[in-house]
Amino acid sequence: MQVTKEDENLCYGHFINGAGKDFLAPSINEEGANVIPVISPATNQPVLHFYESSLDDVDDAIQAAHDAFHARDHDNNAWSHHSQITRRARVLTAIADRLRDNTERLADLEVREIARPKKEMRFQLSRLPEWFEYFASLIRVHEDSVKPFGAGYLNVAQRVPLGVIAQITPFNHPLLITIKKLAPAIAAGNTVVVKPSELAPASIVEL
Repeated sequence: MQVTKEDENLCYGHFINGAGKDFLAPSINEEGANVIPVISPATNQPVLHFYESSLDDVDDAIQAAHDAFHARDHDNNAWSHHSQITRRARVLTAIADRLRDNTERLADLEVREIARPKKEMRFQLSRLPEWFEYFASLIRVHEDSVKPFGAGYLNVAQRVPLGVIAQITPFNHPLLITIKKLAPAIAAGNTVVVKPSELAPASIVEL
């Protein structure tokens, strides 16, 4: 799906715990809302709008990520548990598939926001699903290691998830830099709160 002229009247909100809050609202005139324009560097004109996040929105996002990290499946295993590696790999692969299906629209959004050439952005975004696919493959074959340490010692290096990860991403390559951080964080069993640049938030929210 391509970005259309009508998209200029849409206002992006927050995507928290699998649900949109004020997401793609049909009007930018909602009373009491602090709406911020996204200005195109090419035209110096607003091309999209988004609702500013409140402290409550930030707290809600962090709490949702915390709850997701500690949530248990029917076997009482958390998302981060080693038994969930296959599940995480499937999620990463599914994200890659959805991303590949929506490359054209996401590239058009980034062209609109940051004014980079369309050909460049479509090529760049066409490679991004590979990050999710790579880490999906990596975690399926990952093994902990035993490092040489000295007589009488056993030194085991074990990688474990940290929990809730906060990612602050820049404006110049929104999806590229976000995904380079997001894919390994999810693969490792973390949950993530992403704060996109206020200069180019749309493609991240749609992701």
